[in-house]
Amino acid sequence: MFVSVCLSVCLSVCLCLCLSVFVCVCLSVCLSVFVCVCLCLCLSVCLSVCVCLCLCLCLPVFVSVCLSVFVSACVCVCLSVCVCVCLSLFVSVCLCLCLCLCLSVFVSVCLSVFVSVCLCLCLCLCLSVCVCVCVCVCLCLCLSVCLSLCLCLSVCLSVFVSVCLCLCLSVSLCLCLSVSVSLCPSASAEGVLCLSQGGVVRGTYLALEHMKKENGGNGGVIVNVSSMAGLGPFPMAPIYTATKHGVVGFSRAMAAVSKLANYGVRINILCPWFVKTNLLSSMNSEEHIGSFFPLKGITETMMQKRGCLEADVVAKAFLVLVKDESKNGDVLMIDPDEAVFISLPERAKDFPSTPVSLE
Repeated sequence: MFVSVCLSVCLSVCLCLCLSVFVCVCLSVCLSVFVCVCLCLCLSVCLSVCVCLCLCLCLPVFVSVCLSVFVSACVCVCLSVCVCVCLSLFVSVCLCLCLCLCLSVFVSVCLSVFVSVCLCLCLCLCLSVCVCVCVCVCLCLCLSVCLSLCLCLSVCLSVFVSVCLCLCLSVSLCLCLSVSVSLCPSASAEGVLCLSQGGVVRGTYLALEHMKKENGGNGGVIVNVSSMAGLGPFPMAPIYTATKHGVVGFSRAMAAVSKLANYGVRINILCPWFVKTNLLSSMNSEEHIGSFFPLKGITETMMQKRGCLEADVVAKAFLVLVKDESKNGDVLMIDPDEAVFISLPERAKDFPSTPVSLE
C-alpha cells in the first residue's frame, strides 16, 4: 500500500510538470507570433511613409533607399519568422518527447502497481489457503491421535481388567478346588490325584495342542498354579502336598520338552502361600479336615504369624511369569513377606547331598 501511494504521488508530480511545460511553450509561441505581426505592421507603415516622402522629394534616391530598407526589413522578417518557427518546432518536439516519456513512465508505473497488487493478492491467498490446510491437517491429526490413544487405552484397560479378573477367578478356583479336595478325608486318593494333579496335566496338554508352533499356533505362556506345599511338606494335607509336588515336577519337565522340541511355549509354576478365600474357614471344621483335624493348630499358627495373601497379589505374580520372556521352567514362590524365584537343580546329582556307605 505504501509503494502504491508513493507511485501515485510521483505520477501526479510528473503530470503537473508536463502541463506547466506545455503552458510555457504555448505562451512562447503566441508571443513569437504577436511579435512577428507587430514587425510586419511596422514595416508596412514605414514603407508607406517612405514611399510618400520619395514621391515628394527625390523619387530615385528614395526608391533605392526604400528598396534597400524594404529588402532589409523583409530579410529581418524572414529571419524572425524562421527563428520563431524553429523555436516552435523545437518546443513541439520537446513537448512530444516529454509526453511520450510521461506516458511510458505512467504505463510502467501502472503495470508495476498492477503486478504488485496481483502478487500481493496471490501471496495472501496462498498463505490463507496454506494456513487453513495446516490448521485442518493439525486438527485431523490431533483428533486421530486422541481417538487412537483413547481407543488403545480403553482396549488396554479392558484387556488388563479382563486378564486380572480371569487370573483372580482361575487362581481362586484352583486354590478352592485344591483345598477342598485335599481337606476332604472321605475322598479316595485316586480321586484327589485325578482332580488336583490330573487336571493340570490334561489342561497343559490341551493348551500345548493349540499353542505350539508345529500345530500352527503362535506360542505363548502356560502358568500352572502349585502351592507352597509343592516345595515342602504340609502335614495337614499329605495328598494335597503330593499333588502340588507333582505339579512342580510335571511343569518343569514339560518346560524342558517345549524348549527341546521348539514348541515356542514357556511353562512356569506359581507357588503361593495361603490366600484369603472363603474356603479357609473350612479348615476349622472337623467335618472337612477329618483325621487331620488335630493338626489344624499348626496351620492357624502359621497364618497368624505370617498372615495371608490377597488374590490380587497372586495375580500380579502371575503376570510376572507371563511378561518375563526369559523365564521357562521357573518356580515363583509368594508369601506375605516377598516373592522370590526358587532355584531348583536341573539334575538329581546337583541336589545337596551327604554320602552314605552301603556296606
